[in-house]
Amino acid sequence: MTIKLRHLLAASASVFAFNITSATASTDKEIQATMRDASESLSVLIPYAYDDARFTATNEQPRIRQHLAKLNTLFAKKTELLGDDSDTTWITLNVIQQHLADTSKFYQAGYYATSQYLLTNIPALCTTCHIQDSAHSAIQGILKRNQFANDFSYGEYLFTIRNYKKSKQFFKSYLTDPDVQQSKLRSLKSLERLLTIELGVNQSISNARKLLSDYQQNLQHLEIKEVTNDWLSGLNAINTEANTYSDLEKMFNEWFSKSPSHSHEFILHESKRPKAIWLRSKFFDLLKTPQHAEDTADTLYMLAVLSRILGPDEPYSFANLYLKQCVTQYPTTRSARHCLQEYKNHLSFYYGGSAGESVPDDLVKEYQKMKKSLESSK
Repeated sequence: MTIKLRHLLAASASVFAFNITSATASTDKEIQATMRDASESLSVLIPYAYDDARFTATNEQPRIRQHLAKLNTLFAKKTELLGDDSDTTWITLNVIQQHLADTSKFYQAGYYATSQYLLTNIPALCTTCHIQDSAHSAIQGILKRNQFANDFSYGEYLFTIRNYKKSKQFFKSYLTDPDVQQSKLRSLKSLERLLTIELGVNQSISNARKLLSDYQQNLQHLEIKEVTNDWLSGLNAINTEANTYSDLEKMFNEWFSKSPSHSHEFILHESKRPKAIWLRSKFFDLLKTPQHAEDTADTLYMLAVLSRILGPDEPYSFANLYLKQCVTQYPTTRSARHCLQEYKNHLSFYYGGSAGESVPDDLVKEYQKMKKSLESSK
């Protein structure tokens, strides 16, 4: 088994660590048992993702079908398993459920390459789930450091299974490598992970500030120093006492603006990165408790913009899913119109060019459906 495959196998077990806040003790036990069953089936399936011969072998097909069917059955119980969870948690769960259903459907139809590709994408869902809460884990994982190429890749593995404390140690160790210190790309990638842990998971601005200040002590690379100075500037602008929707919305408007624009699609001044990471985490927290419909819709809009700012979230486009949730579930709110406009702006930007727009038919239909939902609510 290759290291990449084994990495994915271990990571897959953490995909289902959802934030359950309203379940009873008995339901909580059922959730844990169901997730264990799901992890076991994934542990069986993931090795096939990188073994073409076994994935299509006649003698392996009954086993693959069995575990794909088991996973689909487990996730069909979502209504029983989850209580009143946040809109974004439900979106993530629905994406996983649809992803698994498609994997099974394509396999049953004999489209093995497509089904196999979908299996390889499962770990990509881990981060989307994990950034929605601040849960830590002390799990060591089944893999050891000597099975990875460098400290960064091992830190990534630990990051994926939520062992943030240990992952920080290896990201920091990676940054002490002289070759890494001369590489802007490699250094900033590791620093971004550390920033995400301190701001997005721990929500500690002081820890993030200390992290960057300590790193700059012996920093010689001028471009990296410029970026980290921008990050420190962004950290200093954050109001640590802001926790209410009103406070957070005010900060979002000050930093990113709600006016229609394509700028957040491709322009990011680095001083805004820590602001976006911190705000995203606070908005996820906000959605875990009941909010006024207008506030929830607006939060979904702002999360969509922040998702675009912090980087592409393909192939699932959670930003678009947040916008769709805003329009279809909260059509009478003021923010629903902002969400629809943002959705349209993105399609124009993403699929536009010198030859005009070439938006896929299914996305055009989706937009029209959202627009109709909004208009019918008047």
